[in-house]
Amino acid sequence: MKTNLLIACQVKIPDIVAPLLHVLKTQLPPQGPTMQTIRSVGPSKAMHSAVEILLGEHTSCTAVLKGLISHLDRARLLAFKPRLETFSTSLNFIGTFLDQFHHPKEDEFLFLALRRHTTEADEVLRDLQYEHAHGADFLEELNTALERARSGGAGELHEFTDMMKRYMKAHVSHMEREETLVLPIACRLLVEEDWQEIDRAFRANRDPLFSAKPPKVYRGIFHPDAHGVY
Repeated sequence: MKTNLLIACQVKIPDIVAPLLHVLKTQLPPQGPTMQTIRSVGPSKAMHSAVEILLGEHTSCTAVLKGLISHLDRARLLAFKPRLETFSTSLNFIGTFLDQFHHPKEDEFLFLALRRHTTEADEVLRDLQYEHAHGADFLEELNTALERARSGGAGELHEFTDMMKRYMKAHVSHMEREETLVLPIACRLLVEEDWQEIDRAFRANRDPLFSAKPPKVYRGIFHPDAHGVY
């Protein structure tokens, strides 16, 4: 039975991140090492599909985090009170997305297939899976800092903002290692059968908000004029 991320989280993307998410979704596919490797090894429908979904999920997750941080920075610059009531929902969305959807697909399919073919990526895979296992701890600290910010003053808000930026930095570093170290090796060494299995896994519970053409019920969320604050 397929599990939908929106059902799991029981939330929608808050309106403060919707405009940025709409913009960043259009940046795919990237022109980095992964896409260069794909072009060099020749066409594979399953490989293209799986990598596109994975990179799309990276971009969407980053868009949510960038939207939240942008709101905090804008609030400080323009001296208005940030809408912290929406942050708990957003962080819950990120946590559920990563822990229940994205990371398990990487661990159980992409990383496992890579280990069957080579030891070349063992060190980076070990580090990435350690971060997968402990990411929830950082989010728990973020939520604790958020509660202090909601009930405290400028000092607590500064602490939360700083922690959000550290989480974002760690998140970007994690994704860059996957995209520049792991995926090029996978594109070079995995065979068609591997990619078909990985693609099926990534398609099985793909969230409608992060697909190229979300269902009509969700499309308004991505509209650039949808309750934007930028």
